Amino acid sequence: MGLGYVARERAAGVGFDESLYKIQAHAGGRLDLDNRFYFSAAAKLPVYTYGLTDTRLGLFSSQNPSSVHRYDFAHLSSSNLLWTGELGVHLGLGADLTIYYDQNAFDLYEAGRTLSEERIGTRIIFRFK
Repeated sequence: MGLGYVARERAAGVGFDESLYKIQAHAGGRLDLDNRFYFSAAAKLPVYTYGLTDTRLGLFSSQNPSSVHRYDFAHLSSSNLLWTGELGVHLGLGADLTIYYDQNAFDLYEAGRTLSEERIGTRIIFRFK
């Protein structure tokens, strides 16, 4: 169990920047297989979202920055449920090689639009004692 933090910044149109920040609760587990491989998976639920749309044009724009604060745990549904997981191999000498999958979703300020992000990749984890 734990908490995660995700940030996303993007150009939201001509002269506008959008920043979105999410805090997510994680719950999952890890299964060790033969002391050489492991598999871990966790469900992620959104807890809190903060967003800000601001201008890049400074004094030349008449629009004021707008922000969003939302407590997502009050509006949970099956569409809010996201996943993360990894398959790892112990390489020895305190190093692991993993293949991971991570899913995130960000609600955009434009009504009804959601930006989905799925990442698949590899990483090497070094453990120091």
